[in-house]
Amino acid sequence: MNANLVITPSAEPVVSVAAEARARRDQLLTEAGTVTTITDRLDADAALPVLRELKAFLTEVEDQRESVKAPVLNVGRKIDALAKELVADLKAQENRIARALGAFEAEERRKAEDARRAADAEAARIAYEAACATRKAVIAAPTPEAAARASDDISGKARTEIATVKAAAITAPKPAASQLRSEICFEVTDIKALYVAEPNLVTLEPNGTAIRAILRANPDLKVPGLRHWTEQKLNLR
Repeated sequence: MNANLVITPSAEPVVSVAAEARARRDQLLTEAGTVTTITDRLDADAALPVLRELKAFLTEVEDQRESVKAPVLNVGRKIDALAKELVADLKAQENRIARALGAFEAEERRKAEDARRAADAEAARIAYEAACATRKAVIAAPTPEAAARASDDISGKARTEIATVKAAAITAPKPAASQLRSEICFEVTDIKALYVAEPNLVTLEPNGTAIRAILRANPDLKVPGLRHWTEQKLNLR
């Protein structure tokens, strides 16, 4: 039975950039390359129109990107929501049954391993007792031929007993197309305590918004591990 979603795209959308846009991009790069250093008002007056054109082009591209991408993102969100809704309860049941089977199979394998170890210990005992019995039989035998027969008889019986013990050991069957995997699960109950104990287990990322806010309120603030400065940029409106 197929689990078909409601939305089924029939073809992959084609994304391209108009040749005119690329030509305009190249033209703006050329114009921007003419602006090097600004040392006087003439340089500033010449750079300002280039900055305006750059900003206008970047704004237009960003607006078009958001406009074109919005429907695609909306479709993607709907697909994700439908798929999540469809499988949410099934996923929970899958995990529950997989855990139950995993616990059962692990216990069966533990029993099989215990049985194997017990069988190995019993086989070692039988072999040791057979060796002791063989030494006594050889000593007590009246002739070398009798000693050899006694040794063979004891060894044969010991091999039969060992084979019986090994065969009686439990063997855990492996379900077809399955694999018993140990999965590490964890829950962070106190991330600060975890970081103090093992910093390598916590990912740190700078909070740019918070950093700018505190530096805006305290321009001369010195914070270990943080270097800050101010750059002046002309913001066109």
